[in-house]
Amino acid sequence: MLTKFPLTYDERTLSISKMSPMSGNENGGTTVTLSGYFASFQSERDSITFSGMKIPRKYVKSSSTEKITFELPPKSTIGHAYEYEVAVHVGNGSSNKVRFFYRIKGGIGRISQSGTSYLRDNTYRVGDCTLLRFTVLVEPMATNQIKGFKWILNPANGTETDLFTTMDSLKDVDTSKPTVEIHPNQLGPIGNFILTGMIFMEGKTVKREIALQRDNVPSIGAFILKPPKRYVSYPRSPLRLIAIVNPPGNCYKGEAHGMTSNGLCTAQSTNSRPRQCDKLSARSTWASRLRDWDAS
Repeated sequence: MLTKFPLTYDERTLSISKMSPMSGNENGGTTVTLSGYFASFQSERDSITFSGMKIPRKYVKSSSTEKITFELPPKSTIGHAYEYEVAVHVGNGSSNKVRFFYRIKGGIGRISQSGTSYLRDNTYRVGDCTLLRFTVLVEPMATNQIKGFKWILNPANGTETDLFTTMDSLKDVDTSKPTVEIHPNQLGPIGNFILTGMIFMEGKTVKREIALQRDNVPSIGAFILKPPKRYVSYPRSPLRLIAIVNPPGNCYKGEAHGMTSNGLCTAQSTNSRPRQCDKLSARSTWASRLRDWDAS
């Protein structure tokens, strides 16, 4: 006996077209709605994942072919991160991924820098020639929550004048990016400044300030990249650090900077003022490069 079963072919694929809202509090509790196509989804068998982590079934409130509603679990239930990729899984199939983030309650601003030297108490010295690079960050990292950036440079005498908008030499600096680059010549020969980096986020602004002391002294920019956390597998294992070195190059050539025309240091400059070029290499023709440093 031949039995016939009617079969239909569904050309639509499992997919998420919209998620609302796309953010929530760390404590959870927000009702989240997924819109799209979820044929045959059953919470007892299928799942919703946050970057591969299944949310407990008890948080799924309702489901249909075109909509799934669930209660946002606390962040501690999902993991330590603040940003996730949400997907729906039915049988062996998986939907596209949609970004979701938990909103940060606090957040700490931090400025990473290169081209300066640390002096004391969040104060950095700016010398001659070396390009300055500053990047403002927020910890914990949450890029999806960042709406914009702003940099402000004030004199250290307490005035609120933003030198990025009032000094002709600094007006071309783009202060709306996470990173700004400044040449020491743009700051003048000497002076003290307060550099502020601001991050505009969901419902709040995070900022960080550092002090800059501009001195008319030679400098060589060296920036050691922060190594990731790691375990030392055996005793006397070397730790390799990457250092970005910005040597003086042609900037120090000439007697005006205490060097001869071929880049050799002299004892003093033409005005008989002692220079610090004896601390530099005898040659100023170095090229910017990456170097591996081994530390025991």
